[in-house]
Amino acid sequence: MSGTATTLGANAGPRAGLGAKFSGRNSNLKVTPPSDVDKTLLAVLGAMLVVGLVMVFSASIAMPDNPRFERYKHTHFLLRQAVFIAIGLVIALLAFQVPMNIWERYAPALMRVPTDGHCKGQQPGF
Repeated sequence: MSGTATTLGANAGPRAGLGAKFSGRNSNLKVTPPSDVDKTLLAVLGAMLVVGLVMVFSASIAMPDNPRFERYKHTHFLLRQAVFIAIGLVIALLAFQVPMNIWERYAPALMRVPTDGHCKGQQPGF
């Protein structure tokens, strides 16, 4: 980490920043500036998203040859996957704006909320 992190006192508040780290003897809160994000992690994430798009495109390029999908363009599923990726990135950016203490406070309740019917046995075959 570079030496450009700003040091905040004990009254930093819950929105001190996403990269908050405790260091030193007096446990001052050091806030990592946005430029110190994990570039390797972002590169791997980007590569995985691109590989996923390529896989969706290569797996669905021949789908319009099937009479069931003859109305679709060759890029239909690629564009649909790209839209879902964009929606997911927007939701992730919004989730990163919520302070960690809020996530910790509501985590037990959020873990009990079923998201797609798996918990209530609404899947066929269960």
